[in-house]
Amino acid sequence: MTERWKSNPMYWCELCRVWMNDSKAAKFNHEQGVKHKENLARKLRDMSKKADAEKQEQEHAVAAMDSIEAKARKQYEADQAAAQAQAGKWVWHEGSGYYYNAAHRWYFDVKTSYYYGGEPVAWTQQPGIPSAAMFGVAPFEGGDAAAQAAAKAAAAAAASKAGGGAAASSKPAVAGAAADGQGVRVVKKVVQLPSHPLSGVGGHAMPVSGRIGGAKGVGIADPAAAAAADAQKRKREGSSLSAAAAAGKGSKEPQNPAEAEALARREAARQRVEARTKTAFGLT
Repeated sequence: MTERWKSNPMYWCELCRVWMNDSKAAKFNHEQGVKHKENLARKLRDMSKKADAEKQEQEHAVAAMDSIEAKARKQYEADQAAAQAQAGKWVWHEGSGYYYNAAHRWYFDVKTSYYYGGEPVAWTQQPGIPSAAMFGVAPFEGGDAAAQAAAKAAAAAAASKAGGGAAASSKPAVAGAAADGQGVRVVKKVVQLPSHPLSGVGGHAMPVSGRIGGAKGVGIADPAAAAAADAQKRKREGSSLSAAAAAGKGSKEPQNPAEAEALARREAARQRVEARTKTAFGLT
């Protein structure tokens, strides 16, 4: 009865879900058994079937995504073709010397950037046609070299007018950036935070560090005021010690041992309470 009883270590087979002795011979005999081999073969078949199913599922997902992308691309091309057909094309008209859009029956003068057409027929810069059919947005062709150059300039002006607002809003303004683009001047903004509403609570001796005190916005947050308060406290403590020392020197009567023991116990209790209080308030 002097030896401590200890059970034999056991081994758990995940395939067969049985316990056996954790020894090399027991494991070997179990793994050579018919039941263990059948369970192992069944697990390998299940793993193979699962891998095949995951592969087929992935192939189906890829095929579905390809089909969706092909349909979306085809629909996008159809929409683009429909939009181009609706916008029409500006073709150079030799008889009038203007570009003509047969889809909307409007003329465009590249020299004045005016449109001619409508009901009643008149010159205007705001024709009643879709924005996609405006000159510079819709394609144009034909004309001599001068007409081509003027048409390109008008198209660029129309494009910049149409996208100028979006381009201007998309560029964020950088504070302090140089006008010539040579450099960027970093400007730091100083924010004056409001003081804590309870900054005057806690008394003159409240510490300025730890979880209670300056970290919470309570007590003396000014270092100079804290140093002055600390110096005044040390001065008071020094005067108290001097008075106690003078009183002790003037007293020639020996102190009672029981009284000395009681004073020592009281001082030890006071130190324990002070340590617990500092720990509770996070001052240590």
